[in-house]
Amino acid sequence: FAAFAAGKGARLMLLTKQQKYLLEVLERLSCAEQSQLAVLLQAEFSFSALDDAMRVTNACVRQMRSGGLLQISEDGIVYVCDYVNIETLNAIAVMLELSAAHPPEEFRAVDRHILLRFLLGEPGFKQFAIVSGSDPPPEREIRRDEKIIVLLPDGTKPETFSYTRPVIFAIRQENGTHRFFARK
Repeated sequence: FAAFAAGKGARLMLLTKQQKYLLEVLERLSCAEQSQLAVLLQAEFSFSALDDAMRVTNACVRQMRSGGLLQISEDGIVYVCDYVNIETLNAIAVMLELSAAHPPEEFRAVDRHILLRFLLGEPGFKQFAIVSGSDPPPEREIRRDEKIIVLLPDGTKPETFSYTRPVIFAIRQENGTHRFFARK
């Protein structure tokens, strides 16, 4: 167990390894769905079943919420900042889909334009940048060695993106998964 104090006037809380990991993840991402946190926790702590990881995640989140370390929205989204960015949640879902639920060790939310950066694959990691399709960054802000994934909002046409580099588009399906395609 480790002791952790959150902010001014917060009471001292003892945190488990799982709680410390979840807080670290939330500090990197700012927000996540509880189910996404459970997938990350399952991979980090080698739970044999996602149900076990979900049970532990729910218990950890409940305790940390009561200790004032994080907040939960009505939709069950856990966050450590003042708001929840739905595009960030979609970017996390894309990262988990691409990594086949074996999340990378290195991932971080960046801003409202570049939603998430992460590394995948050994040896010779590939770098990815997931960008907002509704408010994409200028191409110069994306690192030269990063593969670009654009989250396309409903009704947006791929032709509207003027990037000169290859781009992978991700469209959210009704079931919550994403369909991927590349522009020729």
